[in-house]
Amino acid sequence: MVAFIVKRLAAALVVVMVVSFVIFSCMYLAPGGPEQAILGPTSATPETLARIRLQYGLDDPFLVQYWRFITNAATFDFGRSYQTGETVAGGIWTRLGISLPLALGGFVLSVIVGLVGGVVSAHRQGRPIDRILGAVSIGAASIPAYASAIFLLFVFGVQLRWFPIGGDGEGVADRASRLVLPIIALGLVGAATILRRTRVAMIAALERDDVAFAQARGVPARDILLRYTLRHSAVIILTSVSVILIFMLAGTAVVETAFGLNGVGAYLITAINTKDLPSVLGIAVTITILVVLVNLATDFLYAVIDPRIQRGMAPQ
Repeated sequence: MVAFIVKRLAAALVVVMVVSFVIFSCMYLAPGGPEQAILGPTSATPETLARIRLQYGLDDPFLVQYWRFITNAATFDFGRSYQTGETVAGGIWTRLGISLPLALGGFVLSVIVGLVGGVVSAHRQGRPIDRILGAVSIGAASIPAYASAIFLLFVFGVQLRWFPIGGDGEGVADRASRLVLPIIALGLVGAATILRRTRVAMIAALERDDVAFAQARGVPARDILLRYTLRHSAVIILTSVSVILIFMLAGTAVVETAFGLNGVGAYLITAINTKDLPSVLGIAVTITILVVLVNLATDFLYAVIDPRIQRGMAPQ
């Protein structure tokens, strides 16, 4: 297990380095320099631009700039935003108070609805409830998160006025009420994916010989579900759940924009539009680290669920 974890940590470090290099290269090669973004709408003379480039080290060779960025990023020092002047790390930390509850709320909703729906659908295969859940899941998966966000906003925020719309809110209760609709908008897509994958995995598990033998011996249905079918389906379900968690962490930008939430996703979109290089790089690297951590946790759980994975054997 120790060797398995060390290998995964080394691979994760390589992934972070490669992704950070690609992101930095794309921002470096993008048309237009950051000088104008730093100066804002004011007119700039060649002398002013040269002074800005010297101050921020923009005249240094590409590899020198990247090395300076990556060594500072190792201590979560991403520099200061060109637009607000605040530290990028501080800006990300402040906005995580919106993005993390939104992502985790959407994730929990996805897992609960997806697992329950998938189990019910598999155990009622071919019956009306199975067809209804299948149709609903296909419809939910086909609707983009921004479309469901706009629909929920219009119906429950504008027409029915059950929930406040726009802004982050003040106080725990007000903030929680403003996150209900965004969480539902995010959770619908994730729940549909988990439901369909769980249904397929559970149907395959129900067809195994040991499950059929347990049913013939009169083992209670709850024990068959917990001790047999869910155990056999655990790897596939865990894969779906981890993918959805990554989607929740990295895909909140559209929903935050639709609901006027000042989270990390909205911060990233604003930074891209204004060519705020430190903010874009800092947010992108932070999201990459979170995704890598989720993958590491998933790999560890794989090995716990099925020790054969540690030895590179395919689970059956």
